[in-house]
Amino acid sequence: MNTRFQKGHTVPQKWRNAVSEAQQGHIPWNRGIPMSETTKNKVSLSKKGKSVKHSGQFKKGFSPWNKGIGNKTSTIKKLRTSPKFKIWREKVFKRDNWTCQECGQRGGKSHPHHLKRLSEYPELCYVVSNGITLCISCHKLTDTYGNRNINRSLRNATC
Repeated sequence: MNTRFQKGHTVPQKWRNAVSEAQQGHIPWNRGIPMSETTKNKVSLSKKGKSVKHSGQFKKGFSPWNKGIGNKTSTIKKLRTSPKFKIWREKVFKRDNWTCQECGQRGGKSHPHHLKRLSEYPELCYVVSNGITLCISCHKLTDTYGNRNINRSLRNATC
């Protein structure tokens, strides 16, 4: 018997009874805590199937994003997910014969690596001469892997 729940799957009655029995005597965490009028209205609207719009404000001192200041991440993400980036990546792999240019490992999981940082030189994003094929081990040893800036010598590393 498949115990995973699936869309459109009917739960057997004995399972329902077991859950019901397990819930007997359970007191919800919010039992007895009064709801504010705002919360009551939101619950009422959601039960009627109407959209509940929030004010978009957060607690004082809390901001879940940088409000567009220094928005490098989204720009770089757009560059990396574009079709042009995939073409650049394939050209770099093909030029290097799908071989890590540091340790010589061929095949396996390879990463294209920008020689000049993408965040500092976005205009060189799709320039094949700015790319190099590296295996994961060698890529992790680069100074700029994972947006870090550590002085490590890639030439002294072994895979």
